Amino acid sequence: MHITYSKKLDSQILNTAVRKMVIFPHGVYTVIYKRRSGGKRAGQMEASLQKGRLVNGRNCVRAVHLGKLGDVTKERLYEASFAVERKLAALAA
Repeated sequence: MHITYSKKLDSQILNTAVRKMVIFPHGVYTVIYKRRSGGKRAGQMEASLQKGRLVNGRNCVRAVHLGKLGDVTKERLYEASFAVERKLAALAA
């Protein structure tokens, strides 16, 4: 596994299709990239923000779509982190 450390998030780092971990004060998240294979978005690289948690002894991963590669911003990433937290909170309820 290749790990790169950067203190600052900029659009160039976010829009490079390499899996990365992002640390916010409220949690640690993984940014993943997938190439779509069907429909009108076939062939496009898209980014998602995901986080996993153990619920009832099982690993549950929830993700939020960030947009296509090239459109990912720091603001969108920060807002999506709260959306992932809401999804994980609904699991525990």
